[in-house]
Amino acid sequence: MLPSAFISHVSSGRIRLHIPEKKYDRDYFSHIQQKLKQRNYIDRVEIKILTTSILIEHRSDLKSVLEDARNLGLFHGKKASSTPPVAELMQSPWLVKGLLALGAVQILRGAALAPGSTLLMDAYRLWLASRFR
Repeated sequence: MLPSAFISHVSSGRIRLHIPEKKYDRDYFSHIQQKLKQRNYIDRVEIKILTTSILIEHRSDLKSVLEDARNLGLFHGKKASSTPPVAELMQSPWLVKGLLALGAVQILRGAALAPGSTLLMDAYRLWLASRFR
């Protein structure tokens, strides 16, 4: 069974994937890099084994790159099914409380306009956003 490559970023001519199940597997990532570099539409492949990250710079479309990788037996790409850690943090009620506390500290230090008021407004916006989900 092919490992799952989670798409973390897509822009024109660039794809960043992560394959967590192959963490620390140097042979696997070397094999991927070698195979992808042989494709004529791929300009660069950057591998970071510790973060399981693969950056592919290409002159094609996302669908073709992922289909080609699957056909080569490298991985199958899919959008990340779990919520990214930053988005999870933004949904946390602790973040709102933390921003409120930091805003209060800044106001007590005499920085009522900035950053105190900014922190309080950010806390209020997050609180509102979490109420209407």
